[in-house]
Amino acid sequence: MNFPTVAQVKAHIRVEIEDEEDDLIQEYIDDAISYIESYINQRVYENEVPPEESNGTIFNSSMRQAVYLIVGQWYRYREDTATSDMHPLSVGVKQLLDPIRKRNV
Repeated sequence: MNFPTVAQVKAHIRVEIEDEEDDLIQEYIDDAISYIESYINQRVYENEVPPEESNGTIFNSSMRQAVYLIVGQWYRYREDTATSDMHPLSVGVKQLLDPIRKRNV
């Protein structure tokens, strides 16, 4: 499964601005995928895990939905805020990623 495109993410988060926000949204997509990799403790690949990779997984629909939720939240709350105003990542992100998370033992 391919990583979400800017157009797909913009449709999900209901951004109708033509090109002004595309670079920002692409950065959020890239960072969301990095966040997912860090959270699940695995390297994420679009279509195929290289044979030499012992700790990799293929991007799937749960990760896609997590990217949509993460980018949506980062886009909405992109201004620096006081600690009391912080919005933690959605419980839905954890629910999507916990089943594929490798726990350190």
